[in-house]
Amino acid sequence: MVRMSQSDRPPLGAYAYEEIATKCHEYEKGLLKALSKLRVEKPFSILGPSPEPLLPPPKQPEHVRQDIRQYAGAMFRVEASEYPAGPELEFWLTKLSGRVVEKVMKIAASQNEHSIDVRSMKQYEGLLWHGLTLEDMRSAAEEGVDADRSGILQRSQSSPVQQEIKRPAPSAAPAKPPATPSLVPLVKDQIAELIEATRLTNEQIAEGVGLNERTPYRHISGEVIPGKKTIAKYEQFFSKQLGKPVRIHTPPKRQ
Repeated sequence: MVRMSQSDRPPLGAYAYEEIATKCHEYEKGLLKALSKLRVEKPFSILGPSPEPLLPPPKQPEHVRQDIRQYAGAMFRVEASEYPAGPELEFWLTKLSGRVVEKVMKIAASQNEHSIDVRSMKQYEGLLWHGLTLEDMRSAAEEGVDADRSGILQRSQSSPVQQEIKRPAPSAAPAKPPATPSLVPLVKDQIAELIEATRLTNEQIAEGVGLNERTPYRHISGEVIPGKKTIAKYEQFFSKQLGKPVRIHTPPKRQ
């Protein structure tokens, strides 16, 4: 890795960094909202124990991890996608990774405090109730940025010459085209590409499409295949977000 300057960021300009900060702030608010929903509510009374104790919900450590990974990756991509390729890119991305992880941990730590809301007579347990340590949460945040950082570096190191070598040599006779179903990307991959293009979180997309906030993740992971009505809602939502008609193609055979 070559380091040519003392700056932790490329010189994109003040306006560009203000735009990046604004977009990141939306993700920070989204993470705060997502984690706050995972805090455990307990009854509280200034007169003593509540006569109607609440049953605690099941522990959800994987929900906490998923939210942290998802938002950390989104926050990282907002800025990293603007960085130019060059000898300092790895250094810049490493520094950005550290900043994003610290932002995420600051938000997570704020939700680990026990608090009491006197107005609503409620008290809340911190996220540690789910069985994760702060180090577990930090690891989840690092996982969220590491995958994107590696992908960006790999793409930047692939030169046009290298790409040309990877192309197969033309054959004397044209190859037989593949069957139609293989030409159509999986629905989950098409949805994932649209999510990446809009840079919205699963929660924002779920709200716009009218789904449970974890349903988009289940769609892009392949756990659940969306039906025709849901696909139509996705098309309408992404068309509005991207300012152009969007069509999600489905292959003739069931995926």
